[in-house]
Amino acid sequence: MPVWTSPTRWRYGQGIDFSPDGRRVALVDLDGTHVLDVDTGREILVLGAGADGPETPAFSPDGRRIAVSGSRVR
Repeated sequence: MPVWTSPTRWRYGQGIDFSPDGRRVALVDLDGTHVLDVDTGREILVLGAGADGPETPAFSPDGRRIAVSGSRVR
């Protein structure tokens, strides 16, 4: 089983999901949902958090979309 270590900034993450091809990872923390390149750790996208914050990200089967559960997501 491959192991991936997240950058220190996201150690308080609440949820995580890898894209189907394993090239990206979505991490949820207090600031929102962050999509990172797995190889470089570079942040590709940030989705802001609502008042209650996001909780769990999920990539679509084709990896082109991300759904995020939570009470409020902006």
